[in-house]
Amino acid sequence: MVFLDTGERHALTRTARGLQLVRPPGEVHSRVHANLRRHLSVDVNGTTLRWSEDDLLPLDEVGDLSVRLDTTLLARAVDGRLGPGTARLTPFELRYLADNGFPHPGHRTAVTHRHRPATDLHTHFTGCPRGEDLVRIGLENDVAFPSRLLEAAGIQAGSGPEVRLAALSPSVRETLAARLVLPVDRQSTFAGLERVYALRGPIARRIDLFEPLLRQVAHDYAAMGVKYVELSHGTIEKAAWLRAAEHLIGPLEAETGVRIRFLLGIHRANDPEWNLDLLDRLESLAGSRALVGLDVMGHETNSTRTFAWVLSRVADWAHRNRPGFVVRVHAGENPAYPENVRIAAESVRNRDVSLRIGHGLYGGDPETLDLLRSMDAVVEFNPNSNFALNNIQSCAELPITSLVAAKVRCVLGTDGYGIYGTDLAAEVRAASLSGLDDATLEWIVDSERHVLASRAADPSAPFDVPDDPPLRFFTPEVEARKRSAHAARDASLRAAVEAAGITWLEDAALDALVEGRRLISIAGAWRDAFALLSETERERIRSVVAALVAGLDPARHVLLTGGTRHGVEGEVHGHATSRGIPVIATLVRTTPVTALDPAVTHAWPCAEYPHDKAAPLYALAKRHDALCLFLGGGNVVNDEIQAASNLRVRYLLLDDIGGASGHHARTQPHRAFHTAADALSKIDDARFFAAAFEPFWHLGPNPTVDLAAFRTNVTTGARELLLIRRHDDAPTETGQWALPGGFVTTDAPRGTPWRPGVESTHAAAVRELMEETGLDLSDVADLVRFVGEFEGNGRDLRDTPTAWSRTALFVVDLPPAVAARAVAGMDDASEARWWPVSALPVRLAFDHARLVQCALERLSAP
Repeated sequence: MVFLDTGERHALTRTARGLQLVRPPGEVHSRVHANLRRHLSVDVNGTTLRWSEDDLLPLDEVGDLSVRLDTTLLARAVDGRLGPGTARLTPFELRYLADNGFPHPGHRTAVTHRHRPATDLHTHFTGCPRGEDLVRIGLENDVAFPSRLLEAAGIQAGSGPEVRLAALSPSVRETLAARLVLPVDRQSTFAGLERVYALRGPIARRIDLFEPLLRQVAHDYAAMGVKYVELSHGTIEKAAWLRAAEHLIGPLEAETGVRIRFLLGIHRANDPEWNLDLLDRLESLAGSRALVGLDVMGHETNSTRTFAWVLSRVADWAHRNRPGFVVRVHAGENPAYPENVRIAAESVRNRDVSLRIGHGLYGGDPETLDLLRSMDAVVEFNPNSNFALNNIQSCAELPITSLVAAKVRCVLGTDGYGIYGTDLAAEVRAASLSGLDDATLEWIVDSERHVLASRAADPSAPFDVPDDPPLRFFTPEVEARKRSAHAARDASLRAAVEAAGITWLEDAALDALVEGRRLISIAGAWRDAFALLSETERERIRSVVAALVAGLDPARHVLLTGGTRHGVEGEVHGHATSRGIPVIATLVRTTPVTALDPAVTHAWPCAEYPHDKAAPLYALAKRHDALCLFLGGGNVVNDEIQAASNLRVRYLLLDDIGGASGHHARTQPHRAFHTAADALSKIDDARFFAAAFEPFWHLGPNPTVDLAAFRTNVTTGARELLLIRRHDDAPTETGQWALPGGFVTTDAPRGTPWRPGVESTHAAAVRELMEETGLDLSDVADLVRFVGEFEGNGRDLRDTPTAWSRTALFVVDLPPAVAARAVAGMDDASEARWWPVSALPVRLAFDHARLVQCALERLSAP
């Protein structure tokens, strides 16, 4: 078997029938796999061959051949012996292929420099261990997970507040490990990253697991050839953590050859009082050999100006007490605040500190680059994380070569190799797509040498860590006062909404309002982003919005947009009000009361900050099969487009305009719209937006099974039904809740009538439940009862006169011991969950609402 990617998930293997393209274990739907199959080419004696839909390239003999993706040689065979090519695909390339449907257009520069980075300066302790290692260490140490965290990851296990890892089946633990990393088959958002970090917390943030985790990290870096690493850590200033670090780093260096040091991670949006206590503590730790710097991190949704005082105070202290102390600022990761890199540098200049800029993608104007060069600052590039988090769309946007040309020091880092599925070699390969040459790589090597030399002056002896001091600034009284202020803010927002005659909606009331209507979401340029557009572009948006709203039926449609009078949302409100169309305003709790637009009819509080809106907003859109329209927009809208893409929500992008929608329309022309009429024509066009329909394989009926599994909740006494959420890349009914089920196995060739003999429908139902939810009923299979068969009447959009689905429905009422077993979305299900029968999802896939009623009737029958 020859692996095609650095994560060793996609592979080729030689069989008696030819070359088989192997998909990742347990993944029925993988955009990476489908696009690899589509774009891989095999050169055999001057002839180009491609794979069939069953992932097989028939070859009588595997002689001399080469397998390529674009110009990258991934595998080759000489004299019938299959072996690796010259490169493997990085996570960057896999995500690009998945999101765009074609390989990254850049070509790696022909470099002869065999640089393997010796440092990882930009990485995070919690993000380093790989998912499988976290689960293994957690299992060895009897870790329990909060049930709410597991449920957020699509895993339900019992009704108590915690679930021990040992109580999960091996297949469910594998699913958990997979959800401790960002998916490699799509870009994500910062909110998605925070969810993964939260899921890692029960293991990665336990002090008693610090030693095995740090040992694993050290061995991982040794395998990469790394000699020096700086781990950002949010509680390393605490006495227990720093004492453990001081004790461990020496023996681990002797054991692995990797020198580990730490940066104290603080959030760029911390309360000032919290930072004052942190700075007091930091200044008492000048003699620590383990703690070498400060890292200001977090989503870049504010200006560096808001915490510049922190940087200045640290720089003043370090200049006097710890020369060379690292001050690292996450800046220029997205384009929202182009001044952030410059402000970070200005805040610490003329002091003896080591300035680091994490990411530095944006804001590198000539004056800023001159300042960075004069300060001997280092910019840390992280190509795989930059693309994974939707901050760049290709390697052409990585400014490495321009910074090197300006003689600004640059290094490459992983940003947490475990969470991004990368390593340092993969970062070099990804960066090479931006045009690195030998000279650029030599400059990166020299920058690493410079950093290593600067660390020689750090303390070398273990430090006697003082006890944690009491809080002086962020006292319980201050914390209570801030909580009270937030509550008052929330109450003031609601009061202002209701005083304006706007109906305040919680989730259930919102669903009830939308039920039976077509929901249309309109998002786009807001305040600053709207002002940056030309007057011609703004006028175009106004005319498109006016025509869009004029084409909607007030009795059939509901509009979903923001709640202020600024930008696109303000334009929507005015036209909708005049036509009597209900408008639901999506509010964040930080919405200024003075910005509210009384023209909206309803308000839905969906998040705390604007950058948190995407997940709940587009989950709502998915739930109600909404059509989402994007018109321009800045960084927040860019994230919203990615969230809509990941959830397979139906969406369109206004083209030929500045901002997020125009940018994405260039790479997704099939989703571009130019006029209101274009968008209006797609409102009810389900097939236009559906995932590519995968026709049934067999002529005539294609037998499937569905299993309705019920239980009685031991805590509430409520009757519950087990449902799965169909994968967002399923061939139809993407993302919808459904009964577990699938196709009955046959040995009939594709394109011929299905024939029985391989498995019974009863066995298929039990198998599909296990594959999609991890719930094994093999010991109680006799409790599974047949209900009936269902076909026709448009129950499946894929049905044709020559090939259609015929499902056999089964039902089971689980005994308590079986019902208590953990369930998780696996195979072609992204989530599995027990639902109260009295509160099932608004819509079920196919005709499953009818099947549920039939199953309930069968249970109640004698």
